[in-house]
Amino acid sequence: TLKIEMQFEIDPQLPTPSLALMICTLEGVCISSTSTYHDQVNIETALAKNNIIAISFPSLPLLQGDYVINIYLCCEKAIHVYDAALDAIQLTVIQKGTEQGFVMLPRHWHEPI
Repeated sequence: TLKIEMQFEIDPQLPTPSLALMICTLEGVCISSTSTYHDQVNIETALAKNNIIAISFPSLPLLQGDYVINIYLCCEKAIHVYDAALDAIQLTVIQKGTEQGFVMLPRHWHEPI
């Protein structure tokens, strides 16, 4: 499980912003992204708790490699970026086995139908 806590500052004159993050390779290839806007998470409660919000990835299926996480404070629709913490977190994933690629997709092997 990967848990990330983010603290942010906002301009109270603007609409409530959204937070976004991207998991990327060191070369800048985006593996995945998410935002409070697209996940329909209201961050109003975070505003009352020192502007802190957390996200958890209960089963991160990354394969072996080095990755970075970029965090963005965006407008209310996650379009315009107000601020960014690039390479905020660096991850090194080590695996047993020889699977290749970026992620281990969930799967189920079975007999043909």
